[in-house]
Amino acid sequence: MSSLSTAITGLEASQIQLDVSGNDLANVNTTGFKSSSVEQTSVPVQSFSSSDSNQSIGVQVGQGTQVSAVSTNYSSGGLVRTGFASDLSIGGNGFFEVVAPNGDTYFTRNGDFTVDAQGFVRTPEGGFLSAGGAAIQVPKNAIGYSVAQNGTVSASFSDGSTANIGQIDVATFNNENGLINTGGGLFKPTQASGTPTYSAAGTNGAGTIQQGYLEASNVDVTNEMVNQIVALNGFQANAKVVQVSNKESKTLLSLVS
Repeated sequence: MSSLSTAITGLEASQIQLDVSGNDLANVNTTGFKSSSVEQTSVPVQSFSSSDSNQSIGVQVGQGTQVSAVSTNYSSGGLVRTGFASDLSIGGNGFFEVVAPNGDTYFTRNGDFTVDAQGFVRTPEGGFLSAGGAAIQVPKNAIGYSVAQNGTVSASFSDGSTANIGQIDVATFNNENGLINTGGGLFKPTQASGTPTYSAAGTNGAGTIQQGYLEASNVDVTNEMVNQIVALNGFQANAKVVQVSNKESKTLLSLVS
């Protein structure tokens, strides 16, 4: 029965919406997290024809819905002041480039970095913050370091001198929605996203870097709660159609037998 298969497509789409929205709500306090939205489209209609003594009648019947894409919302979240020198955020477009312990390159908005015993600026997963393809290392004899809004990293010393120890460029993409979300706030480029363009922070459309701040999640709790209600109502409605279709199919089978 087509009503059964149609309702099942609605169940599947509603379940995906619930899963995506639930994941967004679960990450409402995750630094640099980007929310997602589900895009649906109708399944191609099925055409029937019937005729009477006077005319031929064409009938088109919908076959349900399908999820066409789950897209990421890359809009900036609010900035939260922490006061820690290792915490960085990007105000505007772009990503930090980080190198994972296995050598793979990723891109992230999560600037929750730390400085290890050797002075390397690391990600929460143990990777390195990249500056022009090289890891940033704060000299052991430095008494502190600062990151300018344009990405210049400077170390300060007890004698009052300073030294440039790196330049954090901001990576931008022609099509951010082409990036693959690998979890942990890390993204990988694809052919669809295009290769990254590296720019000094604050130039060529790249955002500026803010030291001592972290970017909050951009999840809109109110919007996600509405999405949950809409998806749940859709799921319940389609489940009811499945129940009715199943009951009718049993009735028809009993009549045939």
